[in-house]
Amino acid sequence: MRRTNLNTPFSNLTNFLSNPAITQCPLTGCLYLEGATKRPCISFHGVSTPVYRVMAEATIRELCTTDVVRHKCDNGFCFNPDHLELGNIRENNKDRGNFSPN
Repeated sequence: MRRTNLNTPFSNLTNFLSNPAITQCPLTGCLYLEGATKRPCISFHGVSTPVYRVMAEATIRELCTTDVVRHKCDNGFCFNPDHLELGNIRENNKDRGNFSPN
């Protein structure tokens, strides 16, 4: 079941998502920050955290430090919640090179 609470502590995510530079790829559906050269981060619980990780916590469940957020689209810049799933390091490493379109 998806979480849908984007209120505090997710207010920084809500603000970030209003950025006009956020683009959705028409081919893959990936959401990304146009022109970004590294994964965008926002402050979450006082710590700079990748947006995809905050998005997973907002839409899937509260994350543990050992949780790995996997990108089903194989695009590390993507923060589309439909492209994110939780896993472990072994699964994430196995994913590399096994890309299949959504």
